[in-house]
Order: sequence, then C-alpha cells, then structure tokens
Amino acid sequence: MNALAVTPMTMTELAAAGISSQQASGLVRLGVLKRVLRGVYLHRDVLVTIEVRAASLAKLLPEGAVVCDHTAAWLWGVDCQPAASLDGPLDLDVVSINGGDRTRRSGVHGGKRDLQEEEIWEVGGVRVTSPVRTACDLACRRGRRQALAVLDAFMHSCGVTKADYRRMLPRFRGRRGCTQLRELIEYADPRAESIRESWVRMEIIDAGLPVPQPQVWVRVPELGCRRLDLGYCGRKVAVEYDGEENHTQVEDVESDEKRRDALEKLGWYFIVVRAEDFEGERLESWLRELREVLAARSPSRPRRYARAERRGNRR
Repeated sequence: MNALAVTPMTMTELAAAGISSQQASGLVRLGVLKRVLRGVYLHRDVLVTIEVRAASLAKLLPEGAVVCDHTAAWLWGVDCQPAASLDGPLDLDVVSINGGDRTRRSGVHGGKRDLQEEEIWEVGGVRVTSPVRTACDLACRRGRRQALAVLDAFMHSCGVTKADYRRMLPRFRGRRGCTQLRELIEYADPRAESIRESWVRMEIIDAGLPVPQPQVWVRVPELGCRRLDLGYCGRKVAVEYDGEENHTQVEDVESDEKRRDALEKLGWYFIVVRAEDFEGERLESWLRELREVLAARSPSRPRRYARAERRGNRR
C-alpha cells in the first residue's frame, strides 16, 4: 500500500498525485480503491474506523455545519442508510445552527436545527450530533421497523441507555414522530445484533404477540452453548432472521442447519424469516404460524373451583 492510499483523498488530491478521474474509477472497479463518500476515496486495505470516517467527512463538510441524521449514524458506526441510497455514494446530512444559512450543495442535504451544546460532539475535528440525539432524530423520522432498529443499534454500539433516551424526550415534545419515539424507547434492546433482527421483533410486537427475548443461549449436547436470535424459552419457540448478509460462507449455513437440527431434537420449534418475508402475505404467513405455535405451546391452566361453604362449621 503506498503512502497516498492510507488516508482518505478527494479527486483533487488524487489528481495531484497523478491519478485521473478515469483511473480512479477503474481502480474502484478493480477493488483497489473504495469510495467512502461521494468524491472521497480510500485504499481497500484500510479499515474504515470512526476516525477514518471522520477524516473522510472533514474533506467535504461545509464550514460551520454539524453532521446529523443518517450521516451522523454512519460516523458513529451505525449504518442505517435507506436501501435506495446504497446504490451510489452516500450524500451528507448536515445542519446549520445559531441562525446560520442552510447549506446548498450537490450531494449535501442541508437544513437548520435547534441543537443544545451537549447535543453536539466532536470526532476527529468534525462536529456531529451526539449518539443519543442522532438516534432520537432518526427514530422520529423513520418508519417503525427502522426506528426500533436505530434505537437498538445505538444502545448496542454506543452504550446509549433507555434512561438516556427518556431524558432526551422533552426536547422532542410537539415534534412529529415524538409519540412513536416515546413508545419505541420501551421496546428498545441493546442485545439486538442486526437491523433485520430488530425488524422481526418490531413486526412481532405490532402483531400483538408476546415480546421475544433477544439473543437466547441454549446448551446443546455435543455442541455446547448455542445462540438464538429471538426466543420464548418457556415454550421453546425460536424466531430467526436468515439473510444472505448473515452467511458469507457455506460453513456458516451448515453450522446453522446443524444447530437447528440439534435444538429441534430438544423440542425447539423454529420460524425462519428471510429478506422477502417483511411484506404482504409472506409477512402475515410467518406471523400467523408464530401465533398458532405460541398458542399451542401455552401452558394449560388448571380449572379453578369455588370452595363450597360449610355453614355448619360457622360459629
């Protein structure tokens, strides 16, 4: 790796190093360079840490702007960009404060926002909304599935707590989405380990079903302790998200199948949710299956009888 590739570089900087825009595009196609943001490049072997993300943002930020929303989440290591935005380089979400002018530039979504001093943090010289402020902003702006996923992710990755979220609530009073934020805070859980896992839990909650426990550990003979995405331990029912992003190798798939086979022998029932199962009849199908199996495995309650009064014993 040459010295020019270890830090983020703009196209202007690459050109100064003798690399044309056409050559840069070719290096991206070959996998030698990766496009971190719109107009910012990095060598493929460089680990994209929070510090590297901040350095990349510093190349593009308008003067006086504060990074917010999806870009702030990206900086904090919570990648929750809308699916459509992943088709190309990421645009920037920034706001002006203290009466500053709204940023108007291609590739930058500018706005104005009332931010308090403690809601603005600095990372690598970049001003960014704090983790708890970023999470609450996005939870008000996004649909329920993605909102819960964002709250979960900031708890998991940044150590934000429910108490932190509750303390932020008064700042959002009267704002669109505040009611959703208040409700979802109570369901947020740091144990969730993926966005789609949070989606599954949100659909279960919205269907009026009991809330499953995330990351359930079960001891399996000959395999040791194995983990389930979501589970109802008393009824031995597991719900798991099974996406291509979870299985990078054939060994991962085989390991999952072996684990599930062993747990089924112990009486566990599995419902597996895939990427295409979040809409329409496919969504209704697995929720219906879950409802039925939970009902079938509910403990039967003994019938209660009123005791007959023995009046003769009264004094």
